[in-house]
Amino acid sequence: MSEFVGIGVPAYRGAAYIAETLRSLQRQTHRDLDVAISVDGADEETAAACAPFLEDSRFRMVIQPTRLGWARNTSWVMAQNECPFWYYQAQDDLVDPDYVSALLAHARENPQAAVTFCDIQCFDQNADYIQQNPVLGPAAAREIALIVAHHAAVALRGLTRQDALRQTRGLREN
Repeated sequence: MSEFVGIGVPAYRGAAYIAETLRSLQRQTHRDLDVAISVDGADEETAAACAPFLEDSRFRMVIQPTRLGWARNTSWVMAQNECPFWYYQAQDDLVDPDYVSALLAHARENPQAAVTFCDIQCFDQNADYIQQNPVLGPAAAREIALIVAHHAAVALRGLTRQDALRQTRGLREN
């Protein structure tokens, strides 16, 4: 059984590296993808770097006429998702070809999970791993775990079920 996965790629001033990111999405072994790219503030260079990927029917792009900023642009791509699952893809991050398949497998095995996520391996100047333990249990225990030992970058990049995504109503701005 295959589920479509929506991927939101908010982009701004990313012309130098977004093509490599989008290629990593094209290489996913899970093929049922809906990749929504939102280029912020009419950034023509980034839009031009994304344009070749629009030949792939799984990719679509919107160029925002005015600058939304990261939080509103990310919320915009979240709101566009109509797939059973969604995840945020940073414009300058790469994902392993089995990334979506692995997260979907875990989501199927754990239907109670709102978000499934994996560790993150950093590269370039910082080759560390960012690891996040599961956040499970009663509401109070989950809240404490999030406060004490939570790496925001990990869960944000996780695979989120559509019903949980809708409950967030987007990201809060500073």
